Amino acid sequence: MKSIIFGASGQDGHYLTDLCRLKGMEPIGVSRSGNGVRSDVANYEEVELLVKEHKPAYIFHVAAESTTRQDARFENHETISTGYLDIIEAVKKHHTES
Repeated sequence: MKSIIFGASGQDGHYLTDLCRLKGMEPIGVSRSGNGVRSDVANYEEVELLVKEHKPAYIFHVAAESTTRQDARFENHETISTGYLDIIEAVKKHHTES
């Protein structure tokens, strides 16, 4: 059983990856930097390709910007909100009944 973890290079993503492995899952770690698959959750085409290719049983979205700078608020919004919308749209389009 596969899981996709958006934001896998952060602290929460790291621990979530370990937990998925302990539960017998095959975690696919996704981040804009770091180890694993390099992708941006705010890029719909990239998210759609990952969902379509891996057909995960679970998707976790813990990606966020690691800054609280006021001038980064739109980038933060894009990562969190647009990323969420990209994920649910890709799942809606590529979900298969088991």
